Amino acid sequence: MNTATVLKKCLHCGTTNRIPVSRLEERPSCGRCTSPLFSVDTTIIRPQTIPGTRFPFPVIPRKGPPALHTEGEKKQRRGLLAKIHVAKQHMRLTDGEYEMILRSLNVSTAADLTIPQLENMIKLLKHYGWKPARNPHARRESPLPALRRRCVEAAAKIENGERRLAGLAQRICGTAQLAWCRDAKHLERLLAVLGSIVKEESNGRS
Repeated sequence: MNTATVLKKCLHCGTTNRIPVSRLEERPSCGRCTSPLFSVDTTIIRPQTIPGTRFPFPVIPRKGPPALHTEGEKKQRRGLLAKIHVAKQHMRLTDGEYEMILRSLNVSTAADLTIPQLENMIKLLKHYGWKPARNPHARRESPLPALRRRCVEAAAKIENGERRLAGLAQRICGTAQLAWCRDAKHLERLLAVLGSIVKEESNGRS
């Protein structure tokens, strides 16, 4: 009979619950306040459904960190390890749940994983429901080049387009050179005016 258990602390009342591994798929509640104990789907995170997991768990000796040959590899590995630890916190995995995932990769700590294994572990965590937060400081692609290009394309469809584009740009953007205009709203307004002119001239020719 399988008597293996995991410990799970209730996030609502703080009570530590001892749960048989065989009952993890039942999504157990706290024995004191009856609140759900798991924030992830325990019907997925259990030994029977983690690829490569052997049960009962064997003892896995430390292998030590894999050898890295370049600074790029070291930087990549640090980034992957950081993602894994963030995922563990966001998913509120218990030590038991986290250990089950590590053991599926035949290690006892993420520090012993190779770069491909770290990437696979991140894929596994995403499969279990982790959604990485977007970096608010990440650089977004500037819309200015596309707006400038569309203005030039629109101007090419009207008579004396180049001269009229320069005049309109001077009036709307404050400069006749589109490359010097760094205000997306001004460029959007210029594009709208050019679009109206293109439509009017097209209707006039028809």
